[in-house]
Amino acid sequence: MACRFAYLLERYPAFTQTFIVREVEEMRRQGVDAWVISLRSSDVSTFGHFPVSATENVLVAPESNQLVAEIKRRRASGELPRKINQRLESWGDAPDKMRLYEAIWAGALLQKRGIRHVHVHFAGLAARTACLMKELYGITFSWTGHAQDIFCKTEHAIDLGRLVREASAVVTVADFSAHHLQHTYPALAWKVKRVYNGLAMPTIMPERRESSPPLILSVGRLIPKKGFADLIAACGILGKRGIAFHCRIVGEGPIEEELRAKIASSEASVELVGPKSQAEIFELLGKARVFALAAVVLPDGDSDNLPTVITEAMAHGLPVISTRVAGIPEQVEDGRTGFVVEPGNVAALAEKLERLLTDPNLASEMGRAGFERARAEFSLPATVARLQKILPLRPWWKIF
Repeated sequence: MACRFAYLLERYPAFTQTFIVREVEEMRRQGVDAWVISLRSSDVSTFGHFPVSATENVLVAPESNQLVAEIKRRRASGELPRKINQRLESWGDAPDKMRLYEAIWAGALLQKRGIRHVHVHFAGLAARTACLMKELYGITFSWTGHAQDIFCKTEHAIDLGRLVREASAVVTVADFSAHHLQHTYPALAWKVKRVYNGLAMPTIMPERRESSPPLILSVGRLIPKKGFADLIAACGILGKRGIAFHCRIVGEGPIEEELRAKIASSEASVELVGPKSQAEIFELLGKARVFALAAVVLPDGDSDNLPTVITEAMAHGLPVISTRVAGIPEQVEDGRTGFVVEPGNVAALAEKLERLLTDPNLASEMGRAGFERARAEFSLPATVARLQKILPLRPWWKIF
């Protein structure tokens, strides 16, 4: 029989977190009875971007007001154990009490189903809920840290240090972030393991039909750490040099108007095309000459870590130009599968873009090398199999 455990996630499925959907689906394909508890409901329009199977065995928590009312009803009727009643009293009106209500609701649900371990993505809201479930129900948890959730300091009753201490295992998606956590918590370094985010890789490189003029493609939320302002500036340099190209940036976000103003002032051939479906992004990847992501590190330490879009570009046979930020050099081999420049170095970014725009043979050679590297390092079946070895998964009949 299959091993049984559950993912505890803030929101599932989420359009911006397709890597989690892929992981859950692959876990199930490999025979794990993986349930999902989503603490927030997803917009119905989100479901169209995912296979129907992604919404199977998904339990969604009631809306906040309903959840609080339900826990209070159980308490008034004497349904809650003494330990949980005491925890509610001791918490009082301190911040983050909703995590306690979520833990009471989800823990009882998992206990009834004989599920004794949960895995969480991001050291955030759901991880704090999982930590409280362990305290109240003895349900163990592990979590995968990504970027902002481990690089930036936050103020919560349950902080990052406690999440590391209480977890059965801590997974992160790059060697860079693994070393960061191991250095920050040296006594607990043994808990920290690296597992790359994986993709379902094609066996042969997808056919490409480049557009004319050559297309520079970038994808991501329009937020400062993505470095789109630097990419626009680099495109401005290329335009002044008379290089033929067109750049499309896919995504939406809070700095859209700021970026539009930069495009207008630079007179660069850059277009903000808004959000696109995964199928539409894949179509653009098939037409592009190069994928670029000019990531930067913000003053508070926030940055990308191992951007999934870079792996997706490599899986489509595209050379990648990016920056020396966090785990990105683990994806892009400088000079072999693309180029890595220092963050904020617009001149170097423009130079490397020009090189690939004017040398299609080099771009093709690097794209093929990137495809082979993606197959070797980021294959979804292999990354999920590695994750299974780290998590304390056991056949369900052995947990009683």
